[in-house]
Amino acid sequence: MRPILSVLIASFVVLTPLAAQQVADTTFTPAVGPAAFPEGQGPSVLIDEAHFNFHTATGRYLPFARLLRRDGFRVAANTAPFSADALAGVDVLVIANALPDDGPWVLPTESAFTPDEVAAL
Repeated sequence: MRPILSVLIASFVVLTPLAAQQVADTTFTPAVGPAAFPEGQGPSVLIDEAHFNFHTATGRYLPFARLLRRDGFRVAANTAPFSADALAGVDVLVIANALPDDGPWVLPTESAFTPDEVAAL
């Protein structure tokens, strides 16, 4: 009986991380010293959410967005295709894990961005 129990415990320990998911700590409140910029008057940061992004300003990047805001940055989510008008006035563009669609990943993956978006970038 003991060998079976040992195998079960070993299997659990080895396989458990495979089922783990990334979860943002949405309760994290970063401590910063004096803000680099007055509240809401720092550089504009746009976080891409228009390309099936895994990280978003209200999801897995929420702690990141909070940190930036606490330092005075102006943070917004981008939910539309990139264009020259949409990017006007943006100082920092954050693109993380952009995908062309929400289907299964098949290599090679296509570009998440249209030719017009690439030109605007």
